[in-house]
Amino acid sequence: MLLPDYIAVVLRTLGFIGVLQAAGAVIFLAVFRSEHSEVLNTVSTLARRMAIVSLVLLVGTLAVEPARMAGEMAGIVDVSLISMVAASSLFLSMSVRVAGLILIAVTPRARTPRERLVSLLGATLVAGSFALTGHTSIHPLRWLLAPLLVVHLFVLAFWFGSLIPLWLVCRREAPRQAARFVTRFSVMAVWLVPAILVAGIAMAFAIVPGWNVLREPYGLLLSSKVIGFSVLMVLAAANKWRFGSRLEQGDERAASNLRRIIVLEAILIGAVLAATATMTTFFSPE
Repeated sequence: MLLPDYIAVVLRTLGFIGVLQAAGAVIFLAVFRSEHSEVLNTVSTLARRMAIVSLVLLVGTLAVEPARMAGEMAGIVDVSLISMVAASSLFLSMSVRVAGLILIAVTPRARTPRERLVSLLGATLVAGSFALTGHTSIHPLRWLLAPLLVVHLFVLAFWFGSLIPLWLVCRREAPRQAARFVTRFSVMAVWLVPAILVAGIAMAFAIVPGWNVLREPYGLLLSSKVIGFSVLMVLAAANKWRFGSRLEQGDERAASNLRRIIVLEAILIGAVLAATATMTTFFSPE
């Protein structure tokens, strides 16, 4: 790998984390808008800041593409390569993502139905933008793969984007108040989070040409994603139900334990996103 490749992987990983956190935060706000907690104001600020940071990361990701094409950093100012990037599906995908992030940045509090609609539209554009480039965008089964990918990313955004808010709730709120958030999230997650794995496996079966691919770098990274999500689902379900009931009983130690579990979840999802960034940057299932 050359220097531009390393930079691209880092920017894509951070970009994935940023856009999922921004989109997930506004989904969290929409779901928990009826709760009376100062944490929601903090989450609003988080959504806006992550949207802005993500915009910067997206610009950096696009800027480094000409350098990757040239094989050296000097390519970053090559006008012909810049023109090729501007005409690519990656640029279209990033443009839609930018539009979604702008909508999130300008309506982070989403206090009115109209603002909530705008912010959720932004989150939908962020998720939908990923279907405009890569294998999904050119596959014959695009009509099936694109909706699956959008569902996969929208639910992932809600899950990942809820981790910091839930951590804050467990830190700042009384155990019984925190239990309301955790229990409500857990009830939804039991039905929604498995959709991430189901959609991901369905897409993999459609895209991967044969079992032999699983022995290649693309297949190994894909397998690590599936295993990672499986571990995450078991960890999330077991611990949120376990500690959620203890929070309802007023157990303050449960809040501390749950915060540690949430941090572990965030780290594992970050690792899965890093694998995704590496996979989409370098490898193909073909």
